[in-house]
Amino acid sequence: MEVTQMDLATARTLWLALGCLLMAAEMLSGTFVLLCIGMGALITGLLLSLGLDLEFNTQLIVAALSSALSLWLLRKPLLDKFGKSAGFEEHAGQKVKVLSWSGQEGRVRYRGSDWTAKSAEAMECSTQTELEIERVDGLTLWVRP
Repeated sequence: MEVTQMDLATARTLWLALGCLLMAAEMLSGTFVLLCIGMGALITGLLLSLGLDLEFNTQLIVAALSSALSLWLLRKPLLDKFGKSAGFEEHAGQKVKVLSWSGQEGRVRYRGSDWTAKSAEAMECSTQTELEIERVDGLTLWVRP
């Protein structure tokens, strides 16, 4: 199937618009994931702007590979430079209620959801005891009395 100039111009415009939209949406997330995916879309749009005649499947592969590469190369340095830990720092200092606890871990309720929680030290906690979040590690809340 032959791709016409109009098809390439439309594809170029769509890739560039998608890249800009994703990069703008990054301002709301602060995790740098949308930024990297947006860069993949922009790179694809720029390659089409340079006159490369890429089939749609090739465009998808270029966008996916360039997004993955930018995630791999740029995300961690950007998080380190701007002092972010994947967007979870706002939880530190918040209070949670204990649902169950044994030794150094248990279940807590935070913002209407049940979470796995851990503590650096073993402690005795009864139901409804309030603890404070120290940090978030994946789906685990690290807490202290």
